Amino acid sequence: MTKKDIGIYPWVENEEEKGDTHQILFKAELQKKGYHVKKLIYKKGFPISNAINQQIDVLILDWVHSFYTSPRFFFTVIKSILGIIDLATFDKKGIVIIWNMHNLSRHDGKYKVIERFCFKYLARKVNFIRVFDKSHVQKVAKYLNIGIEKIIFIPQGPYFFKERTKVNLNDRYRIPTSKRILLFFGNVRKGKGIMEFIKSFLEVKSEKWVLLIAGKSIEQDLSGGIKDHANSNENIIFDDRFIPDSEVECYFQQTDRLVLPYINTLNSGVLLLAKAFGTPVLANENFHELVSGNDMVGDLFDPRVLSQLLDLISFPTGKEAIFSNNTIYSWEEVISDFEKLFN
Repeated sequence: MTKKDIGIYPWVENEEEKGDTHQILFKAELQKKGYHVKKLIYKKGFPISNAINQQIDVLILDWVHSFYTSPRFFFTVIKSILGIIDLATFDKKGIVIIWNMHNLSRHDGKYKVIERFCFKYLARKVNFIRVFDKSHVQKVAKYLNIGIEKIIFIPQGPYFFKERTKVNLNDRYRIPTSKRILLFFGNVRKGKGIMEFIKSFLEVKSEKWVLLIAGKSIEQDLSGGIKDHANSNENIIFDDRFIPDSEVECYFQQTDRLVLPYINTLNSGVLLLAKAFGTPVLANENFHELVSGNDMVGDLFDPRVLSQLLDLISFPTGKEAIFSNNTIYSWEEVISDFEKLFN
């Protein structure tokens, strides 16, 4: 049987490698199975039509927020109008379209009404909407106003590293061994709740904890605000750069808690890394269905709640919340589930 041509869209380029790591791993596993995979670069105007015209049999959509919204309102209006025209007129040509639903809305929450309107239209046009956790099915169906029969659950595959570099975080950042480390990791952007968490963390006034923010911010006002806090408080450290993949494991293994203060999210690659390395999580309430073991969830923007959670971590009572386990699939299992959708 002839293997199908599969397009991954939009392919994400970054400074460290030729794409998002999970996209790279997904593409590599598809190629192992004999599929021809095309990296489709985002084009403005009519984004779906541009992808469909690339001679493919299957289209995998990843982060589609940029199809219909922009940081500026004027460009959001233009994008959304063109996007709706695109959705109303494009010919699928027998192509199976699978939409990976990472988040319900932009991290920064801008233009949610416009975005949701476009997403509802997109949901009616695709063949399947893939979610990463069973708890997302009802939430996505309600948000997009569609039946659950179109929503399929396929977890994310594991994050692999070709190289490993030993790093001692205490030495690198001059953190006393008597202090415990809260890690905020990955792209630093508005909507991930980092400034709100810093405000709450400072009000707690705990000298037992250090907040280590390790990740690049491309938003200068946000980056500047975090640096101001870091410069004036020894318990906040900001390493404003992309952390090499070879060092990631050390960050998770030498951290007491991964902090997830995100405001809008469904899926998180950082959470998956924590699962892979066994790093316990301190997360905002929207992660309630996704945590497990001795992970802790609460309103991290309320200093009283945050103080209680940090005390529980420091002096465990045996009453930490226990949630359902989030199983990590192998990439072979992920591809096998995808194949059921288009073969």
